[in-house]
Amino acid sequence: MTLEHNGKHERFMASLTPCLARLSRYCHALTKDTEEGRDLLSDAILLAYENFEKLRAPEAFTSYIFITARRLYYRRARRSKIWGVLGADTEQIEDHRTTSPEMRIDIEAMDRALAELPEKQREAVILFEISELSLKEIAEIQGGSLSGVKSRIVRGREKLAELLGEREPVGGPVGGRVAAHHANISSFQRNGTVALMREKV
Repeated sequence: MTLEHNGKHERFMASLTPCLARLSRYCHALTKDTEEGRDLLSDAILLAYENFEKLRAPEAFTSYIFITARRLYYRRARRSKIWGVLGADTEQIEDHRTTSPEMRIDIEAMDRALAELPEKQREAVILFEISELSLKEIAEIQGGSLSGVKSRIVRGREKLAELLGEREPVGGPVGGRVAAHHANISSFQRNGTVALMREKV
């Protein structure tokens, strides 16, 4: 029994290790890097370990554990709404992702902007920009087509650039392909905010 347990543990860690940093970034981005993010990460890993032997295709582990974390997060979010656990006090949660006051302001602005996106757009941007998953992996997690995922990311980037004041709203001086290109480079490549959010905490 011990040998069997050790074998399972080794196989599980071999699958988990390559995606652990990305999973951590995902959990912390969803929960704004609070203790809840660490709890979500731990619970997702535990649940994935308990059900590991049910996974038929080892190559699907990354999508599997992200889906596990996603389901746990949204289940908790639904419960919080029902029981009214989350209230005005959530605005007082402290963020420790940066020691620079300037960068801290950038991250807080990014958090607020992400919160303004529709749920699936927000998650697609987090998975692609912060957790650095591929379009295929995101499609497996969210469901739908690759083109649908790409569309959510593009629209999310454009909206973030708009919310962060880095481009004019659609219909303003910047439009069409130029607007999409500007959104692609301004919100993510011109500052270190997302790079910092990618750091494992």
